[in-house]
This record gives sequence, structure tokens and C-alpha cells, in this order.
Amino acid sequence: MPGTAGTTAAVPAADKKRPPLLPESVVRGLAYGMVNGILLPPVMVSFAAMIFRDPAFTPHLPRLVKLVMFSGAVHMACFGTLSSLKFAVGSVQDAGLIFLSAISSAVVAFSREQGVDEAGMLSTSCFVLCTCTGLLGVALVVLGRLRLASVVQYLPMPVIGGYLAFIGWFCGEAGLAFASGLEISGIGDLGVLASREALLLVMPAVLAGFVMYLSLRRFPSPTTLPLLMAAFLGTFFAFLRVTGTTIDEARAAGWVSAASPMLPLNHAWDYFSFADIHWEAFARVVPNLLAMIVVVAFSSCLDIAAIEMEMAKPLDFNGELQTVGWSNVISGLFGGFTGSYIFSQTIFNLRAGVDTRAASAMSFVMILAVAASPASVISFLPRCFFGSLLILIAVDLMVEWLWQARLK
Repeated sequence: MPGTAGTTAAVPAADKKRPPLLPESVVRGLAYGMVNGILLPPVMVSFAAMIFRDPAFTPHLPRLVKLVMFSGAVHMACFGTLSSLKFAVGSVQDAGLIFLSAISSAVVAFSREQGVDEAGMLSTSCFVLCTCTGLLGVALVVLGRLRLASVVQYLPMPVIGGYLAFIGWFCGEAGLAFASGLEISGIGDLGVLASREALLLVMPAVLAGFVMYLSLRRFPSPTTLPLLMAAFLGTFFAFLRVTGTTIDEARAAGWVSAASPMLPLNHAWDYFSFADIHWEAFARVVPNLLAMIVVVAFSSCLDIAAIEMEMAKPLDFNGELQTVGWSNVISGLFGGFTGSYIFSQTIFNLRAGVDTRAASAMSFVMILAVAASPASVISFLPRCFFGSLLILIAVDLMVEWLWQARLK
């Protein structure tokens, strides 16, 4: 019965499912890479405000933010390709920020003492910072090649923990300074926040920072922080809409940074001029460079140890330390800044079952897209938003190293 046979043969063909365009693992990796790509750019802006917190850099922040953002993309690409961990997330990281800030401030002080003009100050700052980043990378590669990562781990934790807690305090000061638009370079300067206008500008940053911290403790999901960030921005712009306040009026009141001209990505390197470098300033930052090498090496080893504990299988500490080193070497060659594993996001990827480098590729593309955008991020988003992210980092570091470290 040919008719029956033909019908029977047609049924399986109709039931065949079309294969997915992408494997499930790749789709998952792209999704989590997108989350990281949304989360990291605002954090990079906050880090730029820390590195260049001296008021001398304030008029130049739009270009410098692009430079930090591009450096974050470089680190993401390096960790995504060089690390043995397919789920690794790496970018500009908080451990080196206090030293980078001290280095840039030292160059400003040197320039004032020596009568160096603004072009010389900016060029020297950029070259010294990226040189220190590259030298840090070389030191980490050498430590890894000599298999000395285990030696680094024997440094006294109270000493390193104290540094990391102080970095947290430093982040808090930078967050308050960025939100208020006032200069705060130490605990003695906190009195400038006593006015009603200053308190009005910083309170949203402080409250949001604590809410973010407590929410992340209660709901440790990779989507928690992006959702809170979106809620913060949504609330701010809804408030402007309801009150009939324009973005220019918000700028005039100090809520948003001043508008800046459209800047293509290539303008991020405008301040790199060999003719304007004053290399004698480098002698002043050598102690900061040496301290940065010690702290970043120790911090990176702690991150690797925590990832190893989460994976429940041994990692090659020396190999991963070399990955951190090479990433900093490459970042320095591109005029960038120090970076390492972003421990929290790496763990989130691991727990989510990400097992593809598509995640870091997606994050790289998104961060690079923000860096390449001619529009300046800080010219359209509220200052208190970036301040709140620094407050979050401050609370997290100080709680971890002044309280939770007793359990380690």
C-alpha cells in the first residue's frame, strides 16, 4: 500500500526540530556577558574619578574616562583569551586605584613645584601612569615565572587587609567628592559637606550605596546590581520629569557634570605627547609603584584562591598570576591602567555554569562600544549615581577587611 507508506515516512520528517542557531552554553555566556557589559562601564567611570581625583584633572575627565574605559575593555579581552578559566572576568580593579591616584597627584604636585604647564602635567601624568601599569605587569609575570605566587601569599594578611580597607575608605572619600563636586582629599575635608546644598547632593549617593550593598548581601545574583542601577537612574530621570527640571538645570544645580563636546575614541590619547613629558617626575612615584606591586600581587592571589575554593579543584596560581601580569603589560602599552580578576563577576559566571569565552567577548564588545561612543557618559548621568558605586565599593571593602577578615 504505497499511500500508507508515504504517509508514515512523512510523519518523522514533520516532527524534526530545527537545531538551535547557537549552542545553549554560548547563549548563556552571551547573556551573562551582557550583564557584565552593562555593569562595568559605570564602575569604570567611578574608577576614573578616583584615579584622577585631583581638581587639576576635572576639566579633562571626559577624555580620561574614555581612556579608563578602553583600558577596561583591554583587560576584558586579555583575561578572556589568556586565562585558563573560560568564565573569567577581568577589568580595571580597585586594588591599584589608591596608588594610581597617589601617582597622578604626585605628578600634579611636581608640575606645580617645577612650573610645568598644563600640557606637560597631563602628558607626564598619562605616561607615568601607563608606565607604572606596564612595570606592575612585568613584575607579576616575573613572580609567576619564578613560581613565587606562594611566597606572595605569606605576606601578613593584617597588613594587606589594612591597605585594602584603606582603599575602601579612599573610595568613600572619592564617592563623596564626585557626588558633591567638592574637593575632599582627607578626613579633615569632610567638613565641606556640612552645608545644606552639599548634603542634598551626597545623601542620594550614600543611601543608594548602602541600599546596593545590603541588597547584594541579601540577593547575591548577577542581576541584582544592574537592576538597582537601572532603578536609581529611572528614579532620577522620573524626578526630573515630574518636577519639570531640564538636564541643563540639573547641571547648573550640580546634579550632573558639565556638558562636553562629542569626542571620538581616538581623542582618549590626546594628552600623550612625548615632547611634553617630564620623566624626572617618575622618581617621586617609585615608592607608590613598589607598594602597588605588593598589594596587587597579594590581592590577585586572594582572588585566585577564592575562585579555586569555589571550583573545588586546584588552580595554577603562578599561571594565573602571569595572566594578570600580561594583561597589565598590554594595558600599559595602550596607555591604560592596572587591572585584575573581577572576583565577584567571575564567581557569578562560574555559578551560572558559564563555560565559554563568548561571555568575555560580549562584555568586551559592550565596554568598547561605550568607550567608542562620542558622547561622554558623565555629561548625561547624575554625579550621585557614580558616587553611589564608589560608596558601595567602600562599604564592601571596609566590612570585608575590618570585620569579615577575622574569619579568614
